[in-house]
Amino acid sequence: MADMISLANTLSHVEALHWLIIEDQDQISDSLDIFLEDTNIEYTYLGHKTPDGYPKKGWYQRDMAVKYIYLNHKALTKGYANTVIYFADDDNTYDIRLFNKYIRKVKKIGVWCCGFLAGHATRAPIVNEKNKVVGFTNGREMIHNFQIDMAMFAISIDAIMTHPHFEVGKTCDDNRNGPEKCMLRNFNFTMNDFEPFGKLSKKKGPMEVLVYHVRTKKPNVVGSAMIEDYDIEI
Repeated sequence: MADMISLANTLSHVEALHWLIIEDQDQISDSLDIFLEDTNIEYTYLGHKTPDGYPKKGWYQRDMAVKYIYLNHKALTKGYANTVIYFADDDNTYDIRLFNKYIRKVKKIGVWCCGFLAGHATRAPIVNEKNKVVGFTNGREMIHNFQIDMAMFAISIDAIMTHPHFEVGKTCDDNRNGPEKCMLRNFNFTMNDFEPFGKLSKKKGPMEVLVYHVRTKKPNVVGSAMIEDYDIEI
């Protein structure tokens, strides 16, 4: 709940946003639903427990998110000419400018830098003199493939609408790293499709980092029996 409060505080400053939350259980949390109602953020809250066979936490919920958006796109987009999908984690840290400067301007698939990822200070797109993405940095290492985190990209809804049977599924061959590579491949994206955002060259000044991959540690609560009368999740 603490992470959701923090994320809601950020999203409450973003206009024209619909927040889709999918719980990894069959039933939604009543306390979280009450909290979401009080945020005044337009939202949909669903429960989809991961079935057997999915190799990583969160993969199935993203599949269900894409399916929900495809089936309900008319109600969700409300006639907007440009709608962009971003897969956020509740425990990451987001600068409001990420939504207004980057995500809102994505035409097909936008990519940007992320901080504190996989033990490195940053992971970022590498662009050539024509501002085309040619790879990604992983610390000081250069990677020429889709080694990209979910926090580093957003896609146009057009990708979902043209791939009605999309799913990461249970058979992604890159489950050691995460679903991102399979997701982008299943949407038929290539490196040439990537639209880089932010200052990605030292020649243009300090490079921007507007999202950080962090994780909240579960607290060591003493005397947990005392919380029974309070609306709190640990």
